[in-house]
Amino acid sequence: MAAYATVPPDDPFAVSKAMFAALADELAGPAAAGMTACELEELIDEESRKAVLQLVQDHYDLRALREEQQARKHPVPVAGTDGITRTRLETGHGRLLATLFGTVRVTRCAWRLPGAPDYCLADAALSLPARRHSHSLAKLAALEAARGWFDGAHDAIASRCGPVIGKPQIEESVLNAAADIPAFCAARVPEPCTPETLLVMSADCKGIVMRLGALRAATAKAAARPGKMRTRLAGGEKPIRKRMAALVTVYDAEPAKRRPHDIIAPPGGRTGQREVRPGPKACAKWLTGSVEMDAEQVIAAVVATCRQNRVRDGYIRLVVTRGVGTLGLNPNLCKNPSVIIIAGKIQLYPPELYEKGMEIVTVPTVRNLQNALDVLQIVQARVDAGAASALDLAQQQTVVAQQRAAIPPLETQGRQSANALALLLGAAPAAASPPPTSRKATAPGPAPATASA
Repeated sequence: MAAYATVPPDDPFAVSKAMFAALADELAGPAAAGMTACELEELIDEESRKAVLQLVQDHYDLRALREEQQARKHPVPVAGTDGITRTRLETGHGRLLATLFGTVRVTRCAWRLPGAPDYCLADAALSLPARRHSHSLAKLAALEAARGWFDGAHDAIASRCGPVIGKPQIEESVLNAAADIPAFCAARVPEPCTPETLLVMSADCKGIVMRLGALRAATAKAAARPGKMRTRLAGGEKPIRKRMAALVTVYDAEPAKRRPHDIIAPPGGRTGQREVRPGPKACAKWLTGSVEMDAEQVIAAVVATCRQNRVRDGYIRLVVTRGVGTLGLNPNLCKNPSVIIIAGKIQLYPPELYEKGMEIVTVPTVRNLQNALDVLQIVQARVDAGAASALDLAQQQTVVAQQRAAIPPLETQGRQSANALALLLGAAPAAASPPPTSRKATAPGPAPATASA
């Protein structure tokens, strides 16, 4: 027996509109007039999230109603993606869908055939995922996890969307998002570079903590040797065992001509009058590494890198990462650590700055003390008006005393730095000394003693 057709409402979005209207009435009422800005934002955030969730639910209900009406008006057999034609129509098949706004229920029609799984046309029209979480939510999980760790991603999503996804589901979403990366990298066709393109090689070494099962024989024997007091480490003893890991990366980079103010902000900050030129960007990056290399092998690789780059006097850097693999705390997810060797010449500033030097600007004004004194005057005024206690005034006077005591060591350090700079420039020490600070700051007198309960 077929189910009765649902009577369409006059306005499918009546519930969500009523929620928005109720929120507007609450904001126009006297209770909202006495709220602070923080309380007002929290109220709007909480109530508008409920209204938006109901709006999404109303939309899915409207689509389900239209699909049911269309299917009953024109009942035709439907062939699924498996090639099986289904002839029986059954309405009211619902499933939960976790979205960016919360969890909703999606109702759709199912075409059935004995011995075959149900087929829902709305699943393909809506591009519904096989699991509970929507594609937008899975995308957000991958983006948040890439910024840090899974716990941080879960907290960020929960604060924005509510309890819509758990930490295991976030890990699964990240794995599914990275499933196509190897095929994508394999399908890329490298393009030839221009003569101006730079070929950059980078490397570094880092000591990484090894698991007990991965220790060498001598290290494992030393680690298993019992000590006299295992609750306290001896001098020079460490609770972990490390091994040198090396990373090497090679990538292309187009030359980027930049000026000094593009790298370092000028005095007073950037004003926007001079557009900042972007720096070089790495492309076609290749990364590899291993912790199986001994010190001799790492040294040999560094020497070979310097020879290939024709570097006799330059900058060498070795970098080690856990290697290519998925995200997670499990070290078994990345089988082969990566080693990067950098060999080249480094120059932080243009050559003319090394030859002629650069102008620097020093500010002798003592701002911290003056700010503390300004706050002290405000606290003194509040004490006189009865809005603050003597304890608040004493605390601020302590802050002023601390700031004043910190000035003489800073002035001494400034004179020492100026003398050292003068010696480097071949000038007299007085020529490079900063002008003395002439601004004097005075503190208001102590407040009269008051008694407070």
